[in-house]
Amino acid sequence: MVYGPGAKAHPNTYKRPYITVRSMWKKTYQSFKLSPLAPNPFPTNYWLELDTSPELPPEHALYYQSLIGIYRMMIELSRVDICTDVSMLSLHMALPRQGHLEAALHMISYLSLHHNSRSCMDPIHPAIDSTQFPICDCSEFYGEVEEPIPPNAPEAIGKVVDLHMFVNSDHAGDQRTCRSHNGLLIYLNAVLVSWYSKRQSTIDTCTFGAEFGATKTGVEAIRGICYKFTYDWHSHIWCYPHLR
Repeated sequence: MVYGPGAKAHPNTYKRPYITVRSMWKKTYQSFKLSPLAPNPFPTNYWLELDTSPELPPEHALYYQSLIGIYRMMIELSRVDICTDVSMLSLHMALPRQGHLEAALHMISYLSLHHNSRSCMDPIHPAIDSTQFPICDCSEFYGEVEEPIPPNAPEAIGKVVDLHMFVNSDHAGDQRTCRSHNGLLIYLNAVLVSWYSKRQSTIDTCTFGAEFGATKTGVEAIRGICYKFTYDWHSHIWCYPHLR
């Protein structure tokens, strides 16, 4: 089953389909002499926002933008490991520099070493230790709130599914503007169905503000998935209030 250019679904030994991306990076990799040692998407101790190398000429800037487009397609096809790095590279598409292009090409070397990464789609219900998630009483701040279920919601007739979210934010991760970067992963049972990485538009003075902003973005994404399951697939969905 083909999901897009360079992405295919295959059965594995556990009889679970998975998605892998292999061919999208080969043409660019063969056109440059890149370093074979790239354990990480970015070079060590390199900060995009602090780069002061010369600006790229128009033809190289256009090539840089095309690389970002390829990387974004790969992220849509399950390459979650480069999601945050490509998001940071995308911030410099209007005025890329020589160091930014070198970092984008360095990512190709990383993909060549990890070209066989797979996103497994396992429908089992994960076993989660609830003791790792302490329950906090927030009624003093929010009152007796409940999930806003529309009165015209259809009757659930499908199977019960579990929805889990892992969310985080690096406080003042941008070395120049001190903005934070959000990241979240949403799992439906044991299948990764949604991922997100984006720099916040505001500057937070504490870690709590950065984490709270990331949590707000994740909760909005989960609500959208819950509505889709309720109206489109008429399925019971159990949303765990566990954030990590």
